[in-house]
Amino acid sequence: MPGLRIRWLGTFGYEISDENATILIDPFLSRPKTTDLFKTLFIDTSAVDKYLISSIDLSSIEAILITHSHYDHLQDVPYVLSKYGDPTQRPIVIGDPNMSKIIKGYDNNVGIDWSDRIDGLLDTRLKVLDFESDISIINIGKFGLFNITAFQNQHPNYDYIPWRGPQGQINDKPPYHSWDYKTYNDMSIGYIIEYNGLRICFADSPLIKNPSVIGDVDILIQSIAVRAYNNISKCLEELRPTYYIPAHYDDFFQPFKTIDRSDTLIGTELSFRKSKKSSNTSSLLNYTRYDEFFSEFNDQYIPEAMTSKKLIIEPKLRLLKPMYYYSIESLIVK
Repeated sequence: MPGLRIRWLGTFGYEISDENATILIDPFLSRPKTTDLFKTLFIDTSAVDKYLISSIDLSSIEAILITHSHYDHLQDVPYVLSKYGDPTQRPIVIGDPNMSKIIKGYDNNVGIDWSDRIDGLLDTRLKVLDFESDISIINIGKFGLFNITAFQNQHPNYDYIPWRGPQGQINDKPPYHSWDYKTYNDMSIGYIIEYNGLRICFADSPLIKNPSVIGDVDILIQSIAVRAYNNISKCLEELRPTYYIPAHYDDFFQPFKTIDRSDTLIGTELSFRKSKKSSNTSSLLNYTRYDEFFSEFNDQYIPEAMTSKKLIIEPKLRLLKPMYYYSIESLIVK
């Protein structure tokens, strides 16, 4: 796997690439504050430029995979697409029907400079996924040496409120509010990326609908943002990953420029600077229960998964620092 590397963009954003091709999953860098969620949401173009565009070869991006259409997964994708003046050079965007409506909402007259300059995004190549059943596996295709398939997850209720976030049909034009970014049928799409025999599973949900259809994977990257209702143990049992990487636990209401430090040692917590006037740090959002996850993983999820005898070898935990490139080879060897 020479040259194969991965980068966590925060939330459930990932970049996986080799020397020739790049795949993006849910690239989201704007990270508006909680108070901004009650206003019109504007893409933080300077953050996208600084943390993504400046460090990536745009011509290498083959596909952008969207798990679901909430703002913290989809908001910044239209701006990334606007960087391609020639629509035929843009990567294909894959996601649910609401993803398509949001992208197509950027036509040639929405009053947003970067969109209007390129006459909108109507010519962008899109692949819309709508699963026939829980056991459906949809083949997306091959991009360089990356082969991609998709499966279905459920967007669970948040831990402290009986709500799954905004849902329904999207009929509005940008700029959008946070509540305009809606899930489609409470669905979150998971992706399997295969590379020279290596299988990496990206699941932005702790509730995969039918994990038995996926098969064994080498690395399982899974959201732990909500865990009151999940089937993480069943996922471990059926997917039998060698490595497990938790995701979507950072405080994404804090912009990246406020990050103070990021200690990836298991058992410690990521922390963020409260303000320039204070040296105190604020821990991750309580709803993620980040510190609790490590004891849950070892004391609950693994023992439950091993009762069926399908899971023989306990998965090893790995954590990624935001914005750092990791070679897959070193990540699974060290």
